[in-house]
Amino acid sequence: MSKKMNIKLLAVEDTAIARKMIQITLSSLGYSVDMAVDGTEAIRLFKENNYDLVFMDLGLPDIHGIEVSKELQKIESKQSIPIVALTAHHTEEDKELGLAAGMKEFILKPLTKEAAESVINKYVKK
Repeated sequence: MSKKMNIKLLAVEDTAIARKMIQITLSSLGYSVDMAVDGTEAIRLFKENNYDLVFMDLGLPDIHGIEVSKELQKIESKQSIPIVALTAHHTEEDKELGLAAGMKEFILKPLTKEAAESVINKYVKK
């Protein structure tokens, strides 16, 4: 079994087409990925599973991605799991708030294989 199959990712994205593209991109690289459609589902999945990294959309319909990230960081046993913002656009204020909320970095959509591999290799130590 490749080491990639041992890496479990959570991707949070509310737009169906973008969600499908993220799923295809990460799966084609050999990663196991769960998809959440909103912040509420992301928090539930995060509590129920062990992830190595989270890709977080900012503009979610129920809870802003930065607020979701803050909630994930409060889960004591999982505070060290890296969260990477995945967004179509962001302001400098979004970036500052995201980094303050524990996000590691910001990636512009669409998620490319190169960007995915780069952040996974940077933050996931398996």
